[in-house]
Amino acid sequence: MFHTLRTVTGYLATLVEKYTNLKVSKNSISCIYNYLKVGENLVTSGQPTEEQFVLIKDRGYNTVINLAPENAEN
Repeated sequence: MFHTLRTVTGYLATLVEKYTNLKVSKNSISCIYNYLKVGENLVTSGQPTEEQFVLIKDRGYNTVINLAPENAEN
């Protein structure tokens, strides 16, 4: 239940930031939409924002695999 609530909250925060000038998310890698640590060197998430890519790099990750289709909005 907690993960579902966190996912819905994160999604709504993403929409607010996308369609307004409001900044509602924290500046933390764990605030990336659907962020989930799979292993010591592997995480998965939804589409990060430009600012969140900086957080990913600062955390030491050096590879990002984009699974979005070519015609995706982001």
